Amino acid sequence: MPKKCLFFGRNLTGIVVNKNVSRGPGLGTKKGRNARMTTAEISTLPKGLLAPLMQSDVPIVVADASKDDMPLALCNRAFCDMSGYDQDEMIGANCRFMQPSSGIGPVKERMRAFLDDDTETQAEFVLPNERKDGSRFLNLLHLTKMTHPDRPPLMMGSQFDITTQDADALRKYKTAFLRDMQLIQKAVSKDGWAMDTPNESIAESLERISQSELSDP
Repeated sequence: MPKKCLFFGRNLTGIVVNKNVSRGPGLGTKKGRNARMTTAEISTLPKGLLAPLMQSDVPIVVADASKDDMPLALCNRAFCDMSGYDQDEMIGANCRFMQPSSGIGPVKERMRAFLDDDTETQAEFVLPNERKDGSRFLNLLHLTKMTHPDRPPLMMGSQFDITTQDADALRKYKTAFLRDMQLIQKAVSKDGWAMDTPNESIAESLERISQSELSDP
């Protein structure tokens, strides 16, 4: 069955979905449930963001960077397919639900430093993640900060599953990544949002990182 395509607890027809769902490990905590965005908060989001993000074949999430624990506000179908979770299981939760019980290692400090540095707008990380079914994979994560002079900041994360993909899939990811990030930037800028788009050198850096991981025994 195709996974439900939700936008902040609503499907694309605007009908409120059932929030009393079964949640996976680490989901559905009191903090996560209370982190769902209110109608007023939803109205502050980039108006043009939804369409290009939902149509992208690149797994993408958007988190509310103004709140403690950065709860997920939006995730597309490609991310659902990669993680094994439905969107209504993830909205309002921090992405830590994909971390293995052993943690993600030293990359955690690098991620924290990036989040705390206002001069850095983009960064790439390779971290161990775990799907809903318990299977593990290496995730190539690209984070992009989104800012607006009058609205709370957002964090966008695009992902690539290094473990189960091959070189051809990597090339397709690079092409889709560059194209879709540019489409998203163009859409949100019309509403006054600022975000740096990855250029060819960043995409090549992501490709080199992935190729290195793919070639490891």
